[in-house]
Amino acid sequence: ALPFKLRSQPLLRCSLAHSALWRAGLGEEEGGEGGGRGLRHVFLLTDGLANAGITETEELVSTVRSALEGSPGVCVSTFGVGTDHDGQLLARLARAGGGSYYFLAEEEEVPWAFADALGGLLAVSAQNVSLTFTPALGVTLDGIDTPFSTTTTDAGGCSVCVGDLQAEEHKDVLLSLDVSALLELHARPSSDQQQLQEEEGEEGEEGAVMLDADGSEAERAGRPERRRVELGWLELAYLDVEQGKFERVRVSCEVALAGEHEQDEEGRRVGNGEVVVQRGRVEAVRALERAQAAARGGRNKEAQHELSEAAQALQAAQRQRGLSGRQQAVLAHIAHDVTHAAAALTSSDASREVWGAIRCHEAQRSNLSDSGTFCYSSSFQRDLRATCTF
Repeated sequence: ALPFKLRSQPLLRCSLAHSALWRAGLGEEEGGEGGGRGLRHVFLLTDGLANAGITETEELVSTVRSALEGSPGVCVSTFGVGTDHDGQLLARLARAGGGSYYFLAEEEEVPWAFADALGGLLAVSAQNVSLTFTPALGVTLDGIDTPFSTTTTDAGGCSVCVGDLQAEEHKDVLLSLDVSALLELHARPSSDQQQLQEEEGEEGEEGAVMLDADGSEAERAGRPERRRVELGWLELAYLDVEQGKFERVRVSCEVALAGEHEQDEEGRRVGNGEVVVQRGRVEAVRALERAQAAARGGRNKEAQHELSEAAQALQAAQRQRGLSGRQQAVLAHIAHDVTHAAAALTSSDASREVWGAIRCHEAQRSNLSDSGTFCYSSSFQRDLRATCTF
């Protein structure tokens, strides 16, 4: 038995927000049960624009977001068929609904898009996932990069509402931390170290102590073993779909202290490969959004410059030492999407293609694009697409 109900409703010349599709997806039929039981997902398939009722993008997005607040566990994915639909509207509705936006140039692509989306739904392994970060003494949370809803905590940290996770799926949240107070604390030698230095007549090394971002335990030649410090704690809470029970996991965030940063042959700092990839992904999404806004305002040169700089930054990131082959390939796919967006700015499909790339990399979820399939598709989705018949 499937853990959801799939119902279709006609959506012709009616308000997107008030159509029977929304009522069906949110469970307002059958006695108004709201979120209902199990997993529910709304598929919005359209070949046009909002043309009656609420038609303004901001109001539509706000209406959808408000409707979903009272229906936990409900997601919305949008499918724009042809070259006449409003890609920005559908991408933003998908963002508000925690789903994916599919740009389908031809009707023949619809079955594969549905197979991709359904494959993800059938592979959901965790629901109502939330991630909470609590900083340690001397650590201040400066910022957070995520498309998910976030709230601040009394302890100076943050809580991120991730939603549902599919099997084999990764969701990455980038935290920016101010650790200056922590570094000052650990730059001072301990009482034991001071006593040893006095006995041996040695002086402590001057300069600020740096955090070694990769957290490696390996000793460097001629250097003492680095101490590890705690930046804070992460708590993961979720509903285990298979076991049918709520789980909570708490882990410590630790890094190693080092006297200097590792550098590659060209003098560039060597960082954690996964952080390099995710920073590249986040900055590429921002560049695509800025370029899209510039293009919509008729500032094509500004948009081209924005995307050109983003592509160069991604190419430079690929050359960093320490990245795995998979990490380099992910950066290459993101760079390809940025370069393709720059080349497509003057085409009629540019807006929809760019919004598709934005939502794909922002949500880290497949939307049938080459990059989305490589970076984010699960084996379950690939198998279902290969065997589906409609």
